[in-house]
Amino acid sequence: MGFLLLAVLAPFPARAAELSPGRVLERVPCRTPGHSYALYLPSKYPGQKRWPVIVCFDPGGNGAVPVRLFRDAAEERGWIVVGSNNSRNGPFEPNIKAAQIIWDELGGMAVDERRVYTAGFSGGAQMALLPAASPDCRLAGVLACSNKLPDGISPAQLHRGTVYFTVVGIHDFNYWPVMDLSDQLRAYGLISEHATFAGPHAWPPADLLRQALEWFDVQASRNLARPRDEELAKRVRERSQAGIRQLEKEGLLADALEAWERLSLAWRGMGEVPEAEARIRALRDSPPLRKAQNARAARRRREMEGLDRLVRQWARLWRAEDNALPQSQRIAALGIRSLRRSAAKKKGTAEGDSAQRLLGHLLAQAQGRGYDALGAGRWDDAVFCFAVAAEILPGHPLALYNLACANCRAGERHKALQYLQQAVDAGFRDLDLLSSDEDLKTLRGDPAFVRLVERLRAGAE
Repeated sequence: MGFLLLAVLAPFPARAAELSPGRVLERVPCRTPGHSYALYLPSKYPGQKRWPVIVCFDPGGNGAVPVRLFRDAAEERGWIVVGSNNSRNGPFEPNIKAAQIIWDELGGMAVDERRVYTAGFSGGAQMALLPAASPDCRLAGVLACSNKLPDGISPAQLHRGTVYFTVVGIHDFNYWPVMDLSDQLRAYGLISEHATFAGPHAWPPADLLRQALEWFDVQASRNLARPRDEELAKRVRERSQAGIRQLEKEGLLADALEAWERLSLAWRGMGEVPEAEARIRALRDSPPLRKAQNARAARRRREMEGLDRLVRQWARLWRAEDNALPQSQRIAALGIRSLRRSAAKKKGTAEGDSAQRLLGHLLAQAQGRGYDALGAGRWDDAVFCFAVAAEILPGHPLALYNLACANCRAGERHKALQYLQQAVDAGFRDLDLLSSDEDLKTLRGDPAFVRLVERLRAGAE
């Protein structure tokens, strides 16, 4: 695996006028043909200063997604936000090339070289973490959302002068790997923060990204890269303390102890936190803590056992050529309805969250395999995969649309039209996709399809 090096930014003529500060630009061409990035420059850019920058890696190569999520916080806090349109889930080498092209582009902006950060979601999180393992790392911080370290990299290789902020949704199928990453950073004495949000495998909400930028701003005062802001420091510290107290109130003592230890380390040398030291002493080796640790380990073990069963069932059932069972029986054997009932009846509990994560894992498998099957012309496999996705997400417009596409490719025109109608009824509104999708070309002359298109066009007007 190649390592991404964050070189000293090489300046070339500034492009501030053409880059339109105060607006999200979805596609700024790079000097390298075929490469581009999304960009947000604060409205007061450039002024007489240099600005912190956070470079974002989206798993789908859609740089505008994180840039828009960061926009308001970046305007308020005074950050440049860049989102690669070329880095995406897949092999590292082309992604490393795309990232190095972005580093070159930063040379044309008024960037504070002491305050260069990366952020990434899913596979993008591994791209964000990769340069922190380089011996020449100059990153100030990393925001890693919904993934672990890249294979072959250990926490011991991460740069100790970089600070780390990990985030994961409580229903994310990568929940436990991210929790492990957070624990590893703490155990190796790396300055870090960790946050969760009520959601699945996704970029965090904008408010949580604002909190990450505020935490980075506070940490930047450690090496005088940013003047100390006492009011901001107090707000960030008190927010962290309030969150940890809530963990204790909920009986999550193992999580609370780890959070107090992170807090103590992150504020060392910047103002002591007596409450953190007191709670660490009180919790360590206490019988309630050991009980909480054992309960957390038991919950995780049960979930991993359920995941193992699900993975084995999926491997056995998803390929049509390996199964004589009807599709409905294959779907039933996955236990989706049971997991959905558990997620609904036990919502807000550890058991309900676990069921949601198992459903999320199965959904990721079904969608990924479904798209692969469509690309390979395995229509029956695609139908099964998207039928599984629709079972996990009943009434979801995109799940129904994908199922329509797979059925159309499989020659099931009547079913395809039925699912398309259901997708539109559920809120599908992408007229351009419906009109141009090659998966649906055999339906274009059908009167029912024409009526659907007309219905969407009328709604758009």
